[in-house]
Amino acid sequence: MFIFILPFCFFPFLVSSELVGLVQLARHGARSPLKKYPWDNSPWKVEMGELTSEGSMQHYIIGQEFRQRYIIKEKFLNSTLSLQEIYIQSTDFRRTIKSAQSQMLGFYPNGPILSSNSMQSKAIPPFEIPEFSNTMNTLGLNALPYSFQPVVIKVMEKKHDRLLLGHEDGCEIMKEYKKAAKEYDTYKLRVLDYEKRYKDKLEKILNMGIISFEEASYVADALECIKFHNYPLPDGIDENIYDALMEIKDYKNSFFYEVEDALKLAVSEFFIELVKTFNKIIKVHSLDENKETDTETLDVDKVNSFIQSVPKYKLYLAHDTTLISILSALEAWNSFAPPFASTLLFELHKINGDFLVKTIFNDVVLKMQKCYSGLCNYNYFKTMLEKKINPKYELICQVNIVKNKETINGQ
Repeated sequence: MFIFILPFCFFPFLVSSELVGLVQLARHGARSPLKKYPWDNSPWKVEMGELTSEGSMQHYIIGQEFRQRYIIKEKFLNSTLSLQEIYIQSTDFRRTIKSAQSQMLGFYPNGPILSSNSMQSKAIPPFEIPEFSNTMNTLGLNALPYSFQPVVIKVMEKKHDRLLLGHEDGCEIMKEYKKAAKEYDTYKLRVLDYEKRYKDKLEKILNMGIISFEEASYVADALECIKFHNYPLPDGIDENIYDALMEIKDYKNSFFYEVEDALKLAVSEFFIELVKTFNKIIKVHSLDENKETDTETLDVDKVNSFIQSVPKYKLYLAHDTTLISILSALEAWNSFAPPFASTLLFELHKINGDFLVKTIFNDVVLKMQKCYSGLCNYNYFKTMLEKKINPKYELICQVNIVKNKETINGQ
């Protein structure tokens, strides 16, 4: 008689996990300096403050990578552009608009195609075009050359953009906060340290007149752009001076957040919009689950209309100063300016019926209090953001409600 002892089997805990929402906040790609200085002999091919070819490439590569993650692997988004799924907004700067274009070109490399060969003769302007047949032969069934996919980018006028430029002076009281912060001992000590250790030396090296503490931050910006693009730095700018100037620039971009009220004003609208976005996505999933069983109380047409109105992915293109404010409010900023094309992701996951948020900055999951393995319970995450919001920010900043300008690829 044989006795078989069956080993005790440990059945793995089944986890039902689904990515249901994504919000991306990114800095534009590499650009030329904000100011042109006589000592800068770099062969810039664009005007000052504009996106360079390298900056376009950065965001194109990000788009390709995110296509692999969120379309090919996760099946989170449709493989071709669906305007119902995606919302894109940029600040009113060419460098951010072009960065958004570049990323979407990597995200959706295949553009619109004509429905049939017969449509070639129909898809022409209502007036005579000489030799248009050559163009048609080149395009084939592609609507545009190189399978280009146009995207819709929303742009808010700078003075009204509290979502992505909440830290700027469009809010009048922000000027007062910056003025007040300059009276803090920390700011004054920074200025004194610069004037004592670097000011005279820098003026001599660059053969410039007076270089104030504030002007030094613009000099630093120019040097950073020059170095990124592998152009030679001016003689005399050694590693010690370069690093000191970068520190000044980073401090100048953030010093007024020592005033807590200033930080709250800077991030309020973005955090409010982030919470609204995720709340709507969660509602979509609740309605989607109930519409099949609760046909008596639910208006299915209205439910479907609402579901189709809520984008799954929002892309915001902004600036290092925007990211600094958001990271500071999340207590996740390391005091260094986010590099060109830096990306902050808020992923909303549905795991075993619960909604959780993962926050990722430049591919590193941010660790937050009371969050396990980088995943925060959504209700806790929402409460955390709400503590950083000034509910009266519109009244304080005298924000006028204006409609977004809508552009097609920045035109």
